[in-house]
Amino acid sequence: MRFQVGVARVDTTPDGLGMGMLGWGDDAHRVQGVKRPLHTRVAVLRAGLTGTRLIFACIEICFVTEALRAAVLEQLAALHPELAVRDEELLLSATHVHNAPGGHSKYLLYNLTIPGFQPRILEAYTDGVVRAIAEACGTMKPAQVRMSSGHFAPDSKVAFNRSLEAWRQNPDAQEGEEIDREMVLLRFDGEDGRPLGCVNWFPVHATSIHRDFPYIHSDNKGVAADILEEDARGKGHTGFVSVFAQGAAGDVTPNFVKHAGLRDLRGPFRDDEKSCEFNAHLQATLARKLYEDAARAAPLTGEIESVIERHDFSRIEVDAEFAGGRQGVRTSPGVIGCNMLRGTAEGRGGPGWLILLGVLMSRATTYLRYFGIILRGKKIKPPWHLDASQGCKIAFMESGRGRIFGISRLAGFFVPSFFHPTIRNLKLMARDPVTSRAPFTPQILPLQFVRLGPLALIAVPAELTTVAGRRLRDTVADRIRERGFERVILCGYANAYAGYVATCEEYQLQHYEGASTHFGMWTLAGYQTAFSQLCRRMFVQQRGIQMPAAQPGVTNT
Repeated sequence: MRFQVGVARVDTTPDGLGMGMLGWGDDAHRVQGVKRPLHTRVAVLRAGLTGTRLIFACIEICFVTEALRAAVLEQLAALHPELAVRDEELLLSATHVHNAPGGHSKYLLYNLTIPGFQPRILEAYTDGVVRAIAEACGTMKPAQVRMSSGHFAPDSKVAFNRSLEAWRQNPDAQEGEEIDREMVLLRFDGEDGRPLGCVNWFPVHATSIHRDFPYIHSDNKGVAADILEEDARGKGHTGFVSVFAQGAAGDVTPNFVKHAGLRDLRGPFRDDEKSCEFNAHLQATLARKLYEDAARAAPLTGEIESVIERHDFSRIEVDAEFAGGRQGVRTSPGVIGCNMLRGTAEGRGGPGWLILLGVLMSRATTYLRYFGIILRGKKIKPPWHLDASQGCKIAFMESGRGRIFGISRLAGFFVPSFFHPTIRNLKLMARDPVTSRAPFTPQILPLQFVRLGPLALIAVPAELTTVAGRRLRDTVADRIRERGFERVILCGYANAYAGYVATCEEYQLQHYEGASTHFGMWTLAGYQTAFSQLCRRMFVQQRGIQMPAAQPGVTNT
């Protein structure tokens, strides 16, 4: 079946002067100006003239929030009712830039350093995304869609695993596969042969620009997209749109050099902008090659189908297949570990006082356990109880239950407000009647499965480590193997955001990624279980068989 394709690019840079930027967790990281504008790039695909659409939007922000997704759908319905955009058709993803204003979430944790919810930032992002979607829908025309894929060379300096010790804990970790080096690209051409654009997926953090850079910047993904679009404009293709989307980038960094006098890992240059250009050119070079290769590939054919479900990750009953044969295990309400505060080699994870407090709490709890072993021959429980699925995690924030260091009445938190701006922000938000009643991070998350001819695209509201991403893709591939699919593509940072997803083995070390895996050691198993159920329900429905009732905490769309 022929496809209809439309593309668009819209500047979505908000007026964020003085606002906190989201990603580095630093309240001093505030906007002083704009160096590289932020864009939303959209590709809309429809099978035939009346078939289901896929509206794929890639936004240059840290991550998509539920508030942003809801606002986009609401505004599309109000301003463009003729488009009749349905929930399951819309896939919002983010490039995960760390130098874009925050405040577009209504969850406490994501607003601590902004500070607070910022309606004007949400409005700016919403307006830009809606304009881009409307423009892309208005440019739809008969087109051919082709796919190609290729790998960066083993010695390419495009990406590195920043948590190798945790990666080595995985029994399926193979030397030389520390990161996923494959890029997958879709090419769009009008029936007249005119290039329309492309979308590619490759996992690497958009952290070429660090927290000491006080300007809005689209980072390596945005710069790479600009490079390909400038190439196309030079050839007379003024409407060409190039999307550089994310994959399982949880433990993947563009930074690999420790420069003298600089604390954090950087790119090959002391100047972050030069390092960003370096990384962007590597990504753009492979994308350009794959784009040219795709011209010789056979056009994709088939239907476009999409389903989105919302699962309560605070209580997923995990299939024993994904839990090493264990029966009765489950995920639990979100908890963020103390080691998250230490951050990674790229940068610390929070304000200095929080890091110190987290380290002290971690050490104190560890010593308390050892002391109990010596005196009583058994471990003493930590000062507050965590669900069993949280395992060895030492809690900094119980984001699902609204507690920090075991304290729920945060308006009266024991540290005075004058001690640090983040404490003041925390206490102010704790007095807000809406914030105080909600969890500090989302617990109910949208999972999306899209069929694009022979391709399956799974949209995940988190950042998965390399091995976690591979296992989830393999799980979905196994469930759809007999249904004509040739490839599963994982799109991270999509539709919402709830931290990291480390493997159970990586989780035990409680490095940054494990400590930031909200729903416990079975979080990945929860995703595997949920996507398995989603695939089963989707294909049962296609055969005309009545679908089983959704489990508690699952909403079908």
